[in-house]
Amino acid sequence: MKLKLTAILLPFVCASFVWAVEPAPALVVCTEWRLLQDFNQKEVRQYLDSCAKRGCNAVKITVLNELSDINVYDDKALKNNDLTKPQVTNGSDFADYVQYDYWDNVEWVIDELARRKMLAVIVPLSNCLIAEKHFPKSEIRLYMNLLCRRLAKRKNIIWALNSDLTTEIFTEKKDIFLSAWHEMEKTIQLYNPKHTIIIENESE
Repeated sequence: MKLKLTAILLPFVCASFVWAVEPAPALVVCTEWRLLQDFNQKEVRQYLDSCAKRGCNAVKITVLNELSDINVYDDKALKNNDLTKPQVTNGSDFADYVQYDYWDNVEWVIDELARRKMLAVIVPLSNCLIAEKHFPKSEIRLYMNLLCRRLAKRKNIIWALNSDLTTEIFTEKKDIFLSAWHEMEKTIQLYNPKHTIIIENESE
């Protein structure tokens, strides 16, 4: 399902928004772009608990802000900064630093949100990265294939594609953005047809 929504900044709640979504109820969303990169598990729990106490029912996170992204456990997201080659290991035991990788941690954060009955609003790639790298469709498609298949069983996911993009930037690189978003949307609908895709403005 694809929805259009309106985001309204709440000045009294830092980095939070109310999203009026039709036909679904409003989402109250905390935003922490670098939650997956800069927070350890204790800090993630504290942050999510704080969001829940403030009445938020969703948290927006970016899977990749940069191709060189690495988390606080020194786990790199990608091999050789290649979008099509996630750095993955066998197993997912947090106690074993060899097993536990960047993508295991992504799943863990989404599961922590689910435990609190909260939604993960996922930005697959930062739009700054899309604008800078001009990824070919084939690379976007392969990256999204890998990501969507990995997250297919998780039900508390909403995808945000054109997140926090100004009209000026969109106009300047419209074709680049639309090409990337179209590939993302097609892949999400293929592998995660029950997941919602949101559109935050009328740029599309």
